[in-house]
Amino acid sequence: MIAPALSESAPGGQLASFLAARRPALLANWRTACETDPDLRSVNRLSRDEFTNQVPFMLNVLQQQLQQQDEEAQVDRLAADHGLLRWHKGYVLAELLAEMHYLNQSMLAELGGLLATLLRNRLSHDHSGLCALLCVCRSDQHR
Repeated sequence: MIAPALSESAPGGQLASFLAARRPALLANWRTACETDPDLRSVNRLSRDEFTNQVPFMLNVLQQQLQQQDEEAQVDRLAADHGLLRWHKGYVLAELLAEMHYLNQSMLAELGGLLATLLRNRLSHDHSGLCALLCVCRSDQHR
């Protein structure tokens, strides 16, 4: 994995830039994980736009929060809209929870890849805050 240029000085800004650059791969990996799960039968009935639905907007909110922008996050409403579409498409709660689990796993895999790249390349002190933030994310994954 190649880490994009990390120009923002704050670790949150660096992470936001990385996630923005990796968004297409993150969404593709999430969809692949869902499609290969035999218990998620409803996924195959969704178009690409229906599948991603509100998730890109939720990722925008995450990016804004990481960059400490003042915009008011409406993530609760976005998540509710996402769940409502799934319900209209015949999802059961277990499928929605499994889908969100795969999104979480895709996000953690991207963060783990960035951490490995930073450590492998022994990046400068400028990235020590980002490395610390990523280590916290990885330790949360193993709880």
